[in-house]
Amino acid sequence: MNHITSAFFGFIFTLILFFLCLFCVIGFKLVVSYLKSLIKTDKPSPKRQKATAPKKPTNPKNTQTSKSIEINPDEIDRIYVRKSS
Repeated sequence: MNHITSAFFGFIFTLILFFLCLFCVIGFKLVVSYLKSLIKTDKPSPKRQKATAPKKPTNPKNTQTSKSIEINPDEIDRIYVRKSS
């Protein structure tokens, strides 16, 4: 009989500990999100800002061009691609 009550109380204490941890985590997240909303300054949102032109690369040597080729699948069984450095 003592083993049954011990197992029952162990299960109950495990559930209590689980819900206690759950409430602590949820409470901590709520407090952090509330503090972030208080600290948040009024910055203009990205949607309200003017659209800027995309930056062009400064060094044209670093730009990579892609090459395309046409392959007839009836004539070729395998394609080997070697990475060039």
